[in-house]
Amino acid sequence: MSHIPQQIIPDGTAPTSPPQNVANPTPPVIIMAQAPPPVKQRIAYEQSFPKKFMITLSSIQLVMGALAIITQVIGISVRYPGGHLIGTGIWCGIFFGLSGLFGIIASTKPSFSTIVTFMVMAIIASVFCIPLLIASSISTAVTAHSYYRNDGLKHAMFAIQIVISLIQAGAAIASSVMTCKAVCSCCRPMRESGV
Repeated sequence: MSHIPQQIIPDGTAPTSPPQNVANPTPPVIIMAQAPPPVKQRIAYEQSFPKKFMITLSSIQLVMGALAIITQVIGISVRYPGGHLIGTGIWCGIFFGLSGLFGIIASTKPSFSTIVTFMVMAIIASVFCIPLLIASSISTAVTAHSYYRNDGLKHAMFAIQIVISLIQAGAAIASSVMTCKAVCSCCRPMRESGV
């Protein structure tokens, strides 16, 4: 058996405190409370995302996508299509149109996901302006001094595609800047607290 030490009290004195059990001290009580889940602040994208301006830019992109496809189809339909067989206007026009479509969706229902989708598509569409511009410029230069009868129409379609690519580049770059300004923390204005 184990020996439990007892408090020794001399005769005639009253104990000053109750006897303590030295062998079995009471364990400390630990209370664990779960932290409340973090509350995510809702950002009002309607205030930082200019709806009318973005609808205008998105509509321009939709029109430029349709015009790129139409001019490419007209260029392919001539007797000697030449450079139009590459189909640059069609595959670039699809990306222009998708960017415009996502822009209209993001303008009507601005949320983080729709704005980021529009920003990504606007950046991709602006990159696709480069091959359309290069292919149309080279083909315009080649058809300028051609001796075929139907080259006037081909030349006009290539020249229109140059203008389409430049207008689309401006609209897509402006769209990507405005979407970044609405979503990215690097472009957002500082809060009132300075943080």
